[in-house]
Amino acid sequence: MVWEPPEFGWLKLNVDGLTLGKPGPARIGGVLRDQEGNVKAMFSNSIGIADSNSAKLKAICGARNLVASNVIGMDMKVIVESDSTIATNWVKNVGSRPWKYDQLFTRIEKGIGKIKRVKFKHVGRSANNMENSLAKLGVARKDPFSAWF
Repeated sequence: MVWEPPEFGWLKLNVDGLTLGKPGPARIGGVLRDQEGNVKAMFSNSIGIADSNSAKLKAICGARNLVASNVIGMDMKVIVESDSTIATNWVKNVGSRPWKYDQLFTRIEKGIGKIKRVKFKHVGRSANNMENSLAKLGVARKDPFSAWF
């Protein structure tokens, strides 16, 4: 599976969270692209020790932070894609969320309100190459990295 561009007028934000162990050192990353595949923004960060589900949710939260930090975030229509079926389903279906991650869901929900329109979608791991690389780089970071282009 390869990355597919969003429809016209939308941006696509692919995210990934990785751990080295269960739990273990974890990191997150993401990349925001337009319908032509042009990179508009990216982020990468170490998040300390976490389990894999927490890392995937923190990657979605990082996506929210990235978009909400930009003035134009309120006018954006964004598709957030993750290779985690579990995390994607939890974000979309409030009734299926485990209480263990309640604080993360609260942070995600707060940020969603700042975006004009948002959709969450599961994609296969092979469609998440750049964000996977950014997440891997996050383990060596002492400070969070984000950039807008």
